[in-house]
Amino acid sequence: MKICVTVDGERLDARQGQTVAGLLMSSGRVSWRTTAGTGRPRGLFCGIGVCFD
Repeated sequence: MKICVTVDGERLDARQGQTVAGLLMSSGRVSWRTTAGTGRPRGLFCGIGVCFD
């Protein structure tokens, strides 16, 4: 089963059970937020989804 997710206007096809972090990384997105102090690009913390980072 495929699940369609839209991120910044781009349609991404995810597999059932795939984490959001896994989907973003598989689509080539390796940074999607910035650090609070300096505004530098930042990616996920661990990638397994337990901490919801």
